[in-house]
Amino acid sequence: MSSEIAKLLKDFKQEMREMRTTLEKEFRKEYKELKSSIDFFSTQFESMATHCAKIEKENTALKEDNAALLAECQSFKKLVTTSEQRLTDLEQYSRNKNLEVKGIRAAAEESLPAILQQLGNAIAEPITEADVDICHRVPKKDGGCPNIVVQFKSKVKRDAVIDKARKKRLSASTFKLEGNSHVFVNDHLCPVLKKLLGEVIARKNEKKVEIRVDQGRQNIRKKDGPRTLRVTSPKDIEKIQ
Repeated sequence: MSSEIAKLLKDFKQEMREMRTTLEKEFRKEYKELKSSIDFFSTQFESMATHCAKIEKENTALKEDNAALLAECQSFKKLVTTSEQRLTDLEQYSRNKNLEVKGIRAAAEESLPAILQQLGNAIAEPITEADVDICHRVPKKDGGCPNIVVQFKSKVKRDAVIDKARKKRLSASTFKLEGNSHVFVNDHLCPVLKKLLGEVIARKNEKKVEIRVDQGRQNIRKKDGPRTLRVTSPKDIEKIQ
């Protein structure tokens, strides 16, 4: 009996050793596979982290480049705007001895010096041929009544004529012409400023503003307000609230 028990115990121990060996073998195998998987995912994670860091670095560099390009574009835009304004100012300055007479219908055998003499008499500022360098009509694109452009030899004389003409209500009858249409004596604006004035006039009633042009500078103000604003672009009129 005791020998049978001893044999059973021996067999049990043998089975336990074999089971342990098998379990350890399986465990080592699974551990190895698990470690291999962990190492693989760790390698992949590190690779992705490196890739993401590279992309983030490139993205940061791109943002910096974009910011630099934007700043450069803004600088160029400002330079272009400034250059365009200076060019317009220079073009207008070249006309600082000029004035423009609007509203006198052209006649087949008219005498522009005589018209200027009549203008001078009407505003009490005599205009002689000696005061004038050039006087001619400028055809309009729409075929309307061509304005008269006068270039004086002296800016002082030109300013005096404009100042007095603006204080006088001139009409066709002033120049012994039929009708009672108004005649205006204004600054001779360069094309850019003339176009700008047209755009401002088109918004005049909407914005309820008064417009004054002096030495080529266009100023607007609310009819019921003291604030005056110089207009250098159509956007400026939006600043009047």
